[in-house]
Amino acid sequence: MKNRTSLIAYIISITILILYFYLNYNNLYIEIHDNLDQHFGWYKLLSDNNAWFAESNEVIPHMGGTSRGLYLPETQLVNIIFMIFTPLLAHCILIIIKFTIGYFSFIALSNYIFSEKNIPNIYISLIAISFALTSGNENLYIAQASIPLILYLYLKYINEKKLIILTSIFLYPILSELTRFGMFILIFMSMHFLYLLYHKDQKVRYNIISIITLSIGYLIIEYRLILSTVLSSEDTIRKTMLVSADGNFFKVLISSILNGQYHFSIHTYIFIPFLLYLLYLKIKEKVSIPKEMYLLAAIIIFNYFIYTIYTVTNINYIFWDIVTPLSGWNFSRFIWFNPFFWHLLILSLLAYTHRKANRHVIIVFLTLQILFTISYPRYGNDFYQTIKCNYFTTCENNLSYNEFYSIDFFNNLKKEIAYKENERVIAFGIHPSIIAYNGMFTMDGYHNAYYQSYKNKFRRLIKPGLEKSEKYTAYFDNWGGRAYIFSEESNYAPHRTQNQTPVELPIDFQVAKDMRIKYVISNDPIIANENLELKGTYTSPKAPYKIRVYEIVD
Repeated sequence: MKNRTSLIAYIISITILILYFYLNYNNLYIEIHDNLDQHFGWYKLLSDNNAWFAESNEVIPHMGGTSRGLYLPETQLVNIIFMIFTPLLAHCILIIIKFTIGYFSFIALSNYIFSEKNIPNIYISLIAISFALTSGNENLYIAQASIPLILYLYLKYINEKKLIILTSIFLYPILSELTRFGMFILIFMSMHFLYLLYHKDQKVRYNIISIITLSIGYLIIEYRLILSTVLSSEDTIRKTMLVSADGNFFKVLISSILNGQYHFSIHTYIFIPFLLYLLYLKIKEKVSIPKEMYLLAAIIIFNYFIYTIYTVTNINYIFWDIVTPLSGWNFSRFIWFNPFFWHLLILSLLAYTHRKANRHVIIVFLTLQILFTISYPRYGNDFYQTIKCNYFTTCENNLSYNEFYSIDFFNNLKKEIAYKENERVIAFGIHPSIIAYNGMFTMDGYHNAYYQSYKNKFRRLIKPGLEKSEKYTAYFDNWGGRAYIFSEESNYAPHRTQNQTPVELPIDFQVAKDMRIKYVISNDPIIANENLELKGTYTSPKAPYKIRVYEIVD
């Protein structure tokens, strides 16, 4: 009966997900930041150039020609999905797989930890649904959803010491990612090592074996990252990034508790009242809870604290100076684990208080949390954006997947200008990923770890624009992940209302010629000059763009 409840809850949830994709497939809204403006373009680039399994030093026609090793590895499940299927279909399959992994791994962990607590399975299922639906960065969805799985495997191994479980730990990095999840998992395991060592627990030897095994797994899966960045003699922009300390400590701390960090946010407006209700029951009924629950709460607070001091101080530079191979590594991302830890904390309290609680109150709280998860506007909540923009309003500053890339429109445009393979272009007033996705060799783009040498070269190209904008100078020089043609007069973010006023193209044309850039693909009219020749203006009823193609002439 217990497994039946979980299975029914899963079938209902998956049916709703499939129905959602079926009804909205041609008008799906997908988070643009870090997804459509970056990773989806990479998926298409690697597929179009048959480069998924290419040598790490093979050049990809993107951002001046970037090494294959600096792009996504072919060894992770999320990338395998996009390798097999077209990007939009892969997106739908990824969400379903992410939900499935998140749901069943959370249930497996819950049943393993609290097998003797007889928690009503409907409670576990509702919490698992909430966790599995948590939004975030799409390329890291499976890494996020599989956190309960690695904890389950780790606990099961140090308790049962079975080789098959250790093998599963070794293979786990296929679901994860090293720099943004794996390193933190290894740190948490190392913290447990200290805990076991302090208590002289014999499990410490199996903890060490787990850490070594998981580390080897990550190194193998992330071999491209290791070869192209860690072991490379050429620096990436991570080495020169500057992070400005900003904000009041207590304001940032309170905000992080209420909202989390935007990439993997958990808004605790439902969970905090629910937590207080369960704590009230604990105190009123004098329920005893184990010290591990206090440690779990302490870990959540620790993660918030690390994120806060990273945000409001310059402690990161001290760390980077001490551990130079990790220069640029954002160690504040401990906070990305808090969505999972919050769900686990709620479940842990329920395990000890559910007999004293009102069943209807618990179900109402958990149902509200699920509804809040899918309906609150936040980063990565594609359900909210799709329903809102398709059924309730016209979204001026958001585009559906098909609108954003406008594949047929750009295919016709390439035919009109007789575009030849590997002719170099730059985008203006539009995300370069749109152009790259549609098969053009973009010299601009978005990459958070490309080589510093190309950043220096690209800066010479956009120097005239940077000289006119302190905002974009700081944005590019301090970070540089977006190598765009910046202008205060032009907006590369999506917008449906077209700009009709001609603007200056703020680039050094001699540098552009030296870089062999042939075309400017612009969503804005550009002020005429002797370096540009208008090839044509292109529109389509199905595309939200009015593209002007300019050729750079001698």
